[in-house]
Amino acid sequence: MPDTLYSADDCEAVAAVIHRETACFRNLDFDGWAACYLQSPRACTVSASPGLGVTVLRGWNAIRDDMASALALGSTPCGMSDFRKYNMQITIDGDIAWAIYDGWTQADDGSEANSIETVILERSAKGWQIVYNAFAHSRMTRTAPDRIALDAKGRVVWTTPAAADALRTHPALTVSNGRLRARRGDWDKVLQAAIARAGALHGFFHHHEFVEATGAPFRTPVVLGEDETGAAMVCSLLVLDGLTYLDIDPAADLNRRLVTAKMIFGLSPGQMALAARIASGESPTDAAKTQQISINTARTHLKRIYDKTGVNSQTALVRLLLSVG
Repeated sequence: MPDTLYSADDCEAVAAVIHRETACFRNLDFDGWAACYLQSPRACTVSASPGLGVTVLRGWNAIRDDMASALALGSTPCGMSDFRKYNMQITIDGDIAWAIYDGWTQADDGSEANSIETVILERSAKGWQIVYNAFAHSRMTRTAPDRIALDAKGRVVWTTPAAADALRTHPALTVSNGRLRARRGDWDKVLQAAIARAGALHGFFHHHEFVEATGAPFRTPVVLGEDETGAAMVCSLLVLDGLTYLDIDPAADLNRRLVTAKMIFGLSPGQMALAARIASGESPTDAAKTQQISINTARTHLKRIYDKTGVNSQTALVRLLLSVG
């Protein structure tokens, strides 16, 4: 139920229109969806999503035409199969109502998205109708199957099913009392310092200043240290949506940085291949098996990589390789 500050009947009617608008969208019911809107040049919709940016439609004609073309495809846009609206707060002043609430949707493929939504409605002879509808996705699991979201203190806000499974047996990371921790004290010191640096940028203006200075959102690989076999323990942090996202398997970010490192340090294909395996968490022995080369060849590659980069340990090498790009 909404947090009713005014007439319960009016609040329930407003909540019903908001729910019906999304239900008609999911069910491809264009007429039912359209009836939820004030069909006026004053109508406006705003959609914001990571990776897609912001889309603004002003006026009923633009909103109507956009939805008609989307529903004409014959399948629910975004593949929506289920939805919820919760933590709803409704305020009513005369014939104007506005609602703020959290949204959750699930697609046919099992992926999920959370959103923050704001709706303004006007009361007319037809009842309550939407004049302004805005949502901002706060997370989408489809694009990041092994991702964990943290608040500024490192507390786990949510995790994808794949990430939750990976954490149960992860050699370096775990969750303790609701916080993301590393399994060794020296690793955890590095991890918590990185989480604190990322958390300091959760505010819009702090992160905006960072992006203005660097040209990109905060994203950094974190080298926690080495395990008993010499393998480097690596994860990746990204600040987005006022949260810190941790990718358990930061392969895409690692590959981009390694390509840059190859060019900077003049690594041969064999040296590059070994460096990639070490950066992804393998020991030289495991990397040799993966590449089907002898351990002596792997050691030779590693020595030459050290000579070219000026470092003399695997941890220092991984930190250097991942600091470029």
